[in-house]
Amino acid sequence: MQIEWDIAERERHVVGDAPRIEPLAQSALNASDVEMIEEIRRGAGAPPLTGDAPEFMRTLIRHPDLFNVQMAMGTALYFGKLPPLERELAILRVGWLCGAPFEWGQHVSIAGRMGMQPEVFERARIGSSAEGWTEHELAIVRGVEELLENKALSNETWDTLEHAEHVLGHK
Repeated sequence: MQIEWDIAERERHVVGDAPRIEPLAQSALNASDVEMIEEIRRGAGAPPLTGDAPEFMRTLIRHPDLFNVQMAMGTALYFGKLPPLERELAILRVGWLCGAPFEWGQHVSIAGRMGMQPEVFERARIGSSAEGWTEHELAIVRGVEELLENKALSNETWDTLEHAEHVLGHK
């Protein structure tokens, strides 16, 4: 499954001319808000804030319950059982297939900080038809494609992914 996007054009289409919901000012964040933001940044391998919190976080925090759930999910993913580069590979493929320029860009940065090599970004754009995947990486990419297209994993993909020790916590 290969999809091509003009990233700049897609971003203009998705984002528009200006934010539809204005982000909170940095000064409106309380200490608890900043700590949650720092925790998710640590999980993503980002350095501590030296300026304003990211705009998307300051927008989402306008609805604290939603922000808390989103950050809890992000933190659980970042500190979960999946190895970081495998998690990022799946996120990159989802971001590309969904035409999500912000998600793609953020996770290119995150994956790069975690050691993902530039050629993997190009393969993630191309997908399961790209050359150079290991059997396990191919199953991750193919799994994303199957889930988005069919809403289910094939037995072949499941069998490959199941044999990774960290997935089900056994072996």
